[in-house]
Amino acid sequence: MTIVIPSMGRCGSTALFFAIRACVPPHEGRFVHYLADADIQDGEIIKTHDRAPDVIPDHWRVIYLHGDPDVIRRSVMAQSEEWKRVHFEHFGKVFVDDQVSLVDSDGLDLMGNRSSWRNLDNVLHIHYDDLFESAEVISEFLGVTITLPKRINRSTT
Repeated sequence: MTIVIPSMGRCGSTALFFAIRACVPPHEGRFVHYLADADIQDGEIIKTHDRAPDVIPDHWRVIYLHGDPDVIRRSVMAQSEEWKRVHFEHFGKVFVDDQVSLVDSDGLDLMGNRSSWRNLDNVLHIHYDDLFESAEVISEFLGVTITLPKRINRSTT
């Protein structure tokens, strides 16, 4: 089984990634920019902000995390300029500035990302607001007991 954690970003994917990684040793896991270009081996734990591939392999267990795009944008805006540049690179995008990339447009293509994963079979969809109360659902979906950390309020100012 390969576990793939795609998200819109700023939706708890890092917390979930580390929680799963801790419960499925000895896997380190990794971030993948583009799923279609990656050589993903069975048994890996993958985090990504990429859109959904055309076909999801049968051995993948996918947990897609999503949230309110306005809250995500505000959370991104509260980060440092360097962090924003790297975050945009994870989406295959270029950060210009808050106004151009986040206020005037959907520079991260959050809605396109969400739409690409929306109607796929065998994908567990979890909203950020429900994530930290979803350990039982995730554990059942994966067939592995996981423990999620306590929720930490993300910065949006």
